[in-house]
Amino acid sequence: MSTLEQPVAHRHELQRSSSLLHALSSVTAQLLALMFLVALVLWTALFTSYAPVHDSLHALRHALYLIPCH
Repeated sequence: MSTLEQPVAHRHELQRSSSLLHALSSVTAQLLALMFLVALVLWTALFTSYAPVHDSLHALRHALYLIPCH
């Protein structure tokens, strides 16, 4: 083994990943997180029986004719 050659255990190889694939997965994760948060807010606003939320949106729930209230 020469003095310039590193042992196999210390050799590092650069693995290239597609930056487009990384960007798409990041955008996909962000969109999924946003959709989850929107769904959670809509469910809380329209379907919960938690009194403060239910009472403030009572008229809206009846106006939509889709969400049973009582």
